[in-house]
Amino acid sequence: TFDFFDTDKTHGKLRLISALAAGIITGAIMALSPIIGVLVPFAVFGMLLVLEYPITGVYASVFLAPLIAFSSIPLAGMCVWTLMSVVIKSLINKDFKWKREGVGIALILFLAVLFITSLFSFTPKNSLVVWAMYFIFISFYFAVINSVTTKEQLYGLLGVFVISGAIVALYGVMQYVFGWTTTNAWIDEEMFEEETMRVYSTLANPNVLGEYLL
Repeated sequence: TFDFFDTDKTHGKLRLISALAAGIITGAIMALSPIIGVLVPFAVFGMLLVLEYPITGVYASVFLAPLIAFSSIPLAGMCVWTLMSVVIKSLINKDFKWKREGVGIALILFLAVLFITSLFSFTPKNSLVVWAMYFIFISFYFAVINSVTTKEQLYGLLGVFVISGAIVALYGVMQYVFGWTTTNAWIDEEMFEEETMRVYSTLANPNVLGEYLL
């Protein structure tokens, strides 16, 4: 059944205008890139889902973080949208109370120090770009602690973390066994004279892979 939404919203001219706008936008995107055009409806559905339930954005970001680590922009976008959804939820729900805790305050101070050092760095413009990425990912902490409110949700998040990590580890093992897309760029030839390899799975760097698995 479809009784989980307000049927009054399915009547009137607004639904036709919305459908027309969605069709025009999707059609225009399809003309530029069919793949992106196909993904647009799923992206819109995902954004609306996170807007209604921000915790789904937390789950998705944690799961996809190591899988799309080669490009930080999509991950940053997911984190920003999740945090914005929490902010919107806090404005709509009068009973909502922000959690900051000691760690949160320490992170805010850390970001402030980074911002000041970026302003006075040798290349302020480039430093501020890097700071912006730090700001996005560190701010995501507040989306997590204000979305995950029950023990069940916390265990669910840890489960998502483990599943994602297992996929990354499995791909690394297969990389080693089958020699997929490996390179000697990460091997010190003076230290390792015999033939060997280092895998990096989806993280593009074996050191980062080790840090992630830890």
